Amino acid sequence: MKEWSDLFTPRQLLALTTLVRLSRQAGEEIRKGDDAGLAEAVVALLSMCIGKHTDMSNGLCAWEPLAECPRHLFGRQAIGMVWDFGEGNLLSDSSGAWSIQPDRMAYSLSEIGNNWHTGQAQLASADSHPLPDATAQCFFSDPPYYDAVPYSDLSDFFYVWFKRTLAACRA
Repeated sequence: MKEWSDLFTPRQLLALTTLVRLSRQAGEEIRKGDDAGLAEAVVALLSMCIGKHTDMSNGLCAWEPLAECPRHLFGRQAIGMVWDFGEGNLLSDSSGAWSIQPDRMAYSLSEIGNNWHTGQAQLASADSHPLPDATAQCFFSDPPYYDAVPYSDLSDFFYVWFKRTLAACRA
């Protein structure tokens, strides 16, 4: 596998590129109603659904026999070799189908609420961070994996799809 497209069957590539095209068309239609902000938000949310769908619809998904559905590709921080091939039906209502992605995204967004505050990223030691006590609702720390986790490879897997979908937001 030398290119990202090699991770997908021709059927999966056709389905994913069709989802990208339809997502971009949805943004264009909403933008015609003079609501560029809504169009950008809808396309961004659809791109996240497409990202999740690529994780569940590629040639390296194993089959989960207990749940009778494909396992997502990223069960760990690497793209592993699998001995079987599990594929969901894009048009069904089961795991691996497109129809469940927007529902899952809507559920996730409803659970995290909308009272977000502006965040910031800062390089600091986890044991002596610059924040005063009780000032942050959430504090993320990333252990020093160095080269053990190929972050750029993992992000590239999704980037190729986000780039195609989110191009509509810049229109």
